[in-house]
Amino acid sequence: MTTLASDTAFRLRELHGLLVNEVDRNAYDNAVRLLKQIAKETRGAPPLPDVPSSTPAGRLGYWRKMYDTARKHRCIDRQMQLLEHMRLDDMQRA
Repeated sequence: MTTLASDTAFRLRELHGLLVNEVDRNAYDNAVRLLKQIAKETRGAPPLPDVPSSTPAGRLGYWRKMYDTARKHRCIDRQMQLLEHMRLDDMQRA
């Protein structure tokens, strides 16, 4: 059983590392896919302290960062997509 938990923790750390890289290089389509995958894999799992995106509040921070960048560049379509993803992530949390 601990092997499963350590495998999950390793996978979440790897996904979070990829997420940070994709957000830093403004590859938001990839970042959205990674955030969705992280949300899916963290359902029912305890949050990891060294993986901020494993908590709903941490994921919201990344959604917000991408939204603010889209807003700065006046990408209305991207803003609307990100708001919809934020809303869906929030609904799944409840």
